[in-house]
Amino acid sequence: MVYIELSQEGREGPLTYASNQHPVDKMSETYVETYLGCDIYYLTPPTVSTAQYQSPCIVGGYIKKSAVKKRICQGQGGIWDGSSCSFEEPEPSPEAKGSIVSYTPPGSTRPGDTVSVSVTAKNIGTGSGIFMLQLIDRDENTIIDSTGWFTLAEGGSATKTLTGTMPDRDWNLKITLERQIPTGAVTVDEKNLTAVNTVNWWTTIKTRWNNLTRWQKTLMVTGTTGGLIAGASLYKTKKAP
Repeated sequence: MVYIELSQEGREGPLTYASNQHPVDKMSETYVETYLGCDIYYLTPPTVSTAQYQSPCIVGGYIKKSAVKKRICQGQGGIWDGSSCSFEEPEPSPEAKGSIVSYTPPGSTRPGDTVSVSVTAKNIGTGSGIFMLQLIDRDENTIIDSTGWFTLAEGGSATKTLTGTMPDRDWNLKITLERQIPTGAVTVDEKNLTAVNTVNWWTTIKTRWNNLTRWQKTLMVTGTTGGLIAGASLYKTKKAP
């Protein structure tokens, strides 16, 4: 007995049949239709008086075509309701999913000071997962700090603190939440933030002030509504002797 494998579009796994039980030429007048990837034939004359419909996907012949369809359906793990076949969708596997639900952005600070960012991560998926938080310099694409891997159960959350030393510039940062997977890790959430360099801020203000003309400074100080800088003066005053 020879067995031949058939492909089945839309479903997995090979199908086998005994090739000596039916004609295999679709162009022959015995071909009826294809059902769930399986050809159905009407044998004339039938191999036995009660066996007329056959298929390469099943063994035996049947009087009714629906009986052939039923066995094709059941052979593929389907559920036959009397006229059609349905397949139960497999239950999805539990999968963790992380989210950065809150964080405390850094304020203005001076170069050399410690920048601290408090971050809360939550597992909003359907299973336990392993996560890691990272603080990244966006301008230089370097990792400043990392929490290491930690486990969150379904619905669980954790608050971690990430730190770094403020450079002599405004610091463009990014918080990333990584999830561990069998092949490594994947970024599941991220947030951008900036720590402002107060020295740069004051230097910028002074530079802009010094670049103003005298009349612009006069307008800002004394203007028609009292000026922008209340009580300021463009002139130095001498101390009383």
